[in-house]
Amino acid sequence: MAKTKRAIFKKRKNKMRNKIIFLLFSIFLLSNLVLAQSSGFDLLKHKSMKIILNIIRFLFTFLMILSSALLIFLGIKYMMAKEKVEEIHRSFIFLILGIVLLITSFFIPNFIKSFVENAIQ
Repeated sequence: MAKTKRAIFKKRKNKMRNKIIFLLFSIFLLSNLVLAQSSGFDLLKHKSMKIILNIIRFLFTFLMILSSALLIFLGIKYMMAKEKVEEIHRSFIFLILGIVLLITSFFIPNFIKSFVENAIQ
């Protein structure tokens, strides 16, 4: 009886893992649509700066996708956890803090740049 429950649980776990992998893969493929918006960075003329900015945008996108995947993973882990819930809560707090820092590290320099550009004109 225990082996059949384990086999059923293992099948469900594998199906869940496959769904999560598919979801992450599709988000990764669709992430380029988010970057289609224009910003003040498009005004740069030097190709080297454009390459560096594209690398930075890719890293921000990758980190946001990774943090979203970790948030989903922690949610599933929390739902299936029987013990040690405090450790998962701590992980949630650190993940949310990381997401907030990631967002602010992207928007604050853009805000300062636009403020300076408007002050010059």
